[in-house]
Amino acid sequence: MLPWYLILLIFLSFFVLLILITNTKVEILFQRHGDENDYLSIKLVLLRFITIKKEFPIIDIVKKDNKLRVRLKSKKLFSGEIKNNNLNLRLIRRLIRIICKLTRNLHHFLKQMRQLLNGFKIIKFQWTTHIGIDDAAVLGPTVGGMWALKGTLLQQVFYFFPLLSKPSINVTPEFQQNHMKTQLHCIFQFKVGYAMYVGIKFLNMYRKGVRHV
Repeated sequence: MLPWYLILLIFLSFFVLLILITNTKVEILFQRHGDENDYLSIKLVLLRFITIKKEFPIIDIVKKDNKLRVRLKSKKLFSGEIKNNNLNLRLIRRLIRIICKLTRNLHHFLKQMRQLLNGFKIIKFQWTTHIGIDDAAVLGPTVGGMWALKGTLLQQVFYFFPLLSKPSINVTPEFQQNHMKTQLHCIFQFKVGYAMYVGIKFLNMYRKGVRHV
């Protein structure tokens, strides 16, 4: 009979392998119903029965970010050290060379990136927005601009991530009101093993540089 620790090791190895090869679902829910009612929730489902959920009140995140900015500004004001940030000609030439090199390799880089992210599939995507403005003449162009913004963003998202179901996108105008409400609900799936592979590939791409992609 095998020792207990060897049996435990085999069981843990099988469990880890099962997590690596099975689909993992991530559900993201963001709601904005006012200046102080923002809400973000992330739920992770492993093996269909292990659920990890975390909720983030956005107001707490904003407060922490504001405190951090105030602290950083205070350090800069009282450091007593004045740095000269003028760009010299050599730096400008170097930036131009980098931009030209990135532009030449951008198409190939995006193609490789799309192939890597093909394993992250969007199962469900819903994005609903309600816009209310007192002036109807302003409300119309605002709603049109919101549609254009959503279309541009989602075109980039769906270019990299395969969509398995028809998305639900809405922008609803509300007259004689002054508010903005939005809700974003997205569920996507991937294999943990594939995600680790993509992370290693991106790390290698970052180390080698875009010209070696």
